[in-house]
Amino acid sequence: MDADMDEKWAGKIILAQHEHDLITPRLAVGSGVYSAVDVDSLEFQGFTHVLDLRGTREGEKLYIGRKIDMNCLPSDDDGTPRKWEWLRDGVRFGCHALREGGKLLVHCAAGWHRSPSMAYAILRVRGMAALDAEKKIVKARAKAKIAYKACVEKHLSDLREMVRRDENGF
Repeated sequence: MDADMDEKWAGKIILAQHEHDLITPRLAVGSGVYSAVDVDSLEFQGFTHVLDLRGTREGEKLYIGRKIDMNCLPSDDDGTPRKWEWLRDGVRFGCHALREGGKLLVHCAAGWHRSPSMAYAILRVRGMAALDAEKKIVKARAKAKIAYKACVEKHLSDLREMVRRDENGF
């Protein structure tokens, strides 16, 4: 934490409603971020990027004027297969954040289906084996289910190629 952050947070207690679990030191999965206090907590913990997968865009206004880069990809947790565009945009944002050295929170409403599935996609695209990625997520967040695993695996080759092109600038 830098000196400005130390001064900003000195003597303060943050009572956030949001909760999350670290999958890796720079990737977390969690529940919805609903208040400025939740965002304060994320800033304090060093998060640089947030990917919001709830069904609405209600969280966007919380990040105005903040140091956290936020992307919102609304999606209902209805069990239907995820569209390619949802996976593409989430994986692109997540891989970019991690490639740049950021700390990423992926969240939905409860952190049980959509966000673990997107974290799974990010881990798979970055080269982790399917079983290892699933075990890592469930170990960190016991209620997590990789609900959209089949969609990720169906598009994995295309997602990896997209990220490879992004990294190489073509």
